[in-house]
Amino acid sequence: PARILTDVYLVNNEPNHTYLIDAGKDGLVLVDPGLSMNADSIRAKITQLGFSPKNVRWVINTHAHFDHSMADAEFRKGGAQILIGEADASAVEKGTEVTQLVLFFPGQDFPATTVDRRLSDGETLKLGNKVFHVIHTPGHTPGSSNFYLQVDGRNVLFSGDTLLYDNRLAFQGHSYANPRQYLESLKKLNDFRIDFRVPLANTLENWATLQ
Repeated sequence: PARILTDVYLVNNEPNHTYLIDAGKDGLVLVDPGLSMNADSIRAKITQLGFSPKNVRWVINTHAHFDHSMADAEFRKGGAQILIGEADASAVEKGTEVTQLVLFFPGQDFPATTVDRRLSDGETLKLGNKVFHVIHTPGHTPGSSNFYLQVDGRNVLFSGDTLLYDNRLAFQGHSYANPRQYLESLKKLNDFRIDFRVPLANTLENWATLQ
């Protein structure tokens, strides 16, 4: 595990990054827990950081692809609520082409689970002592969302596959991907403002983007 910022930790990096946010006495937030087989390792790293895995109260998915959401069911069994953009919720609850495993895990079905909260664009999530702003960014998947958080005066964006490091773009080869929507989502992020009117484009020197 690694500390990224105050209250923000990296607890998994295979095949994608999973982040833990300490939301105070009300519990912990997990972003994109990834594969089912990651769950035990993530729990171990949470323990190494001095927290209890039993205190993971919320799991936020940036989108429903299995390498981001497959472990949702594991953490929901432990008492966590599952939160995801509304248009991707059915994929987590039923298993659809968005969550299909056939290419990587032949013969296995996606471990569907209940979504406790479907998220909408512009929604504010008050999770413990942390406030996340939901930014719907469709294109990579219909319900792809980014989550904006301020920590110690730093702007943090949990972007999933919408924005990648080294200026890379998300894979758009799926039948449900929409390149036009994706371009509009990138423009939306560039122009994004929150209540105190700080545009993304003017704060890049003070910006951390977490995939």
